[in-house]
This record gives sequence, structure tokens and C-alpha cells, in this order.
Amino acid sequence: KPIYLYYQLDGFYQNHRRYVKSRSDTQLHDPAAAVGMDKTALTKLCDPKSVNEESHLLYPCGVVAATVFTDSYHVSFAQPGSDDFQNLDVDERAETIAWVSDVEHKFTNVNPDELTGGKPNSEAYYMWLNEHFPPQICEWQGPASGEPFQKIFVARKPREMNGDVLNPPEADCDFQSDPMTCNFTTKQDSSELADRFVCEGPGWKRTQNPSGWGVENGHFIVWMRTAGLPNFRKLFGKVDRDLEKGTKVKVTIDNRYATHKHNGAKYIVLSTSSFIGGKNSFLGISYCVVGGCCIVFAIVFLFRHWSNPRKLGDVQWIQWHDGNSMFLPPGCPIRRRKAA
Repeated sequence: KPIYLYYQLDGFYQNHRRYVKSRSDTQLHDPAAAVGMDKTALTKLCDPKSVNEESHLLYPCGVVAATVFTDSYHVSFAQPGSDDFQNLDVDERAETIAWVSDVEHKFTNVNPDELTGGKPNSEAYYMWLNEHFPPQICEWQGPASGEPFQKIFVARKPREMNGDVLNPPEADCDFQSDPMTCNFTTKQDSSELADRFVCEGPGWKRTQNPSGWGVENGHFIVWMRTAGLPNFRKLFGKVDRDLEKGTKVKVTIDNRYATHKHNGAKYIVLSTSSFIGGKNSFLGISYCVVGGCCIVFAIVFLFRHWSNPRKLGDVQWIQWHDGNSMFLPPGCPIRRRKAA
């Protein structure tokens, strides 16, 4: 232990110049400045993902935020020789999976229900991210509960501005209550009461989002630290327990993130680490290539030295000049200081 759970994406160019630039760091870490930001300035920073189809400002804006990874996993395990699967706790807290500096200084939520200038913040922004990373989740209790897994979404409710209904709706959550609560549905983007999911019973449980909500969600923070290569892994969670050899691990995937749009692929990776870090094939291959080149060059120079050696300490390449206690190669002029 610990065992690290990663998701891997192939063929996703997070290092593209226009992709990396399409974000607003001020919007992410300063709530007061975010609500009062000029629309023109925000459009320039986050182009082409600064407003939605209704020309309402996005929070958060930018292509980096808009492409955030939204799959989630439920992990269970069975002891060797057994098919009785139990839940395996995965630590998804932001403090565990993200950089401490990012968590403490770079990401701060804007509360949709708080008032700014007498109006709720949800009027100034379309806060789409709260539907993906809400403050409360409906958690499946795993195969041991006897209930089959199904997709559960955060319900939606209408947004209003000066009595007019805005589109699209927003996450149906109470951000003023303590703890914050949400309503759920079995159909994505649904605000119909008939589609509501109660989230009760032996197979389901309401719980506060362990990774945080909004832009303070740990998975969102990890995503916003862009990768340097098109094939990359990002940490999803950590399992802080030992598993015996032969243990069966089952991962139930809530598949919401499409990779066909960029002709890519996604994987789940379970890995451990040693005192020198985790497995990194690229680093090992690089060391082997560089070491091999060094050996080849060493052999070439050694052969050249054997075939055409240079005599060490050969004085023919130096010349002694009287009056100047120094050695100079032939042909170098000597500048003498004139006497005062």
C-alpha cells in the first residue's frame, strides 16, 4: 500500500497552445473578482468557451474546464478464492489527489445562491460545473447491497432573472443549507418531477461529495493542471490498504466521458509505488537510450585514441617567453606594458 487509481487518456492534446490559454485563473481563485469580471475581458481569456448558447457567461469558462473528465468509478474486491465482493474505499479528497498549492490557493467556489449587488450569483453566471461535481451525491453501495448499478444525475431547476426564465436550467441543489443538499434524477438534463430519484434504500445513500464541489472538486483541480504529452495519466484516488496476492478487483464505471470525438481512448490503471516512485516506462526507456548512446560514443573515441594516440605532455605545442612567466601557444603575440 498505498494503491493508486489512475485514469489514462490517449490522443488528447492538453499541451496545445490554444487549449492551454483558454482559461481564466482569476475567475477560478477569486470569487469577488469573478462575479464582477468584464464580459469582454472574460471572452478574450476563455475564447471560444466563454458564453453558452444563450450568451450567458460560463463559470468556469475556457476549453480546459469545458473538457473536464467526468467518469467516476466504484471499486470492490473479493478475497482470494472467494466471489463475495466488498466495497473498497478509495480516497478521492482534493488534499489526497491534487497539489496542495492548487487546493489552498488557486481554486475557490462562487456560491450560486449568495447575493452580489442584490442578485444571486447564478444570474451572473451559468454554473454548469455544479451538475458534474455537486456538493451532495447519490452513492451506490456496491454489489454487496444486491441493487444493480444505474446512472444517477443531479436534477435541474429553472434559473430566473428579473422574472424571466433562463436557459439552460441549473443544478437543483440548496447551497445555503448546512450541509448542502441536492435532488437527483434517473434522466440526464431532466427537471421533471416524474424522473426524480429518491436515493434511499439498501443500495443507495446520500452523502457529501468526498472530493468537494464546483471548482474546488479534487478531480477538477487535477484536470486543470494540464499534461505535457498527448498520452497521460491523472490520479483519481488512493487505496490505503494492502491487498493479498490473488485478490479480485472489480471496477464499476459510470461512463460519461466520450473519447470518440478526438479519436482517443481511455483506460483504468491500478499502480503501486516504491521509494523511487511509481512505474514510468518512458523514463526507463529514455535512460536506456541515453546510456546506450554514451556507450557507443565511448567505444568510438576509445578506438580513435588507440589508432591515432596523442602524446601526453608534448611540449612542442607550447612556447616559453622569457620575462613572462607563462606558457603560450606558438604565434601568440605578447603585449608588454610600457614603463611609466
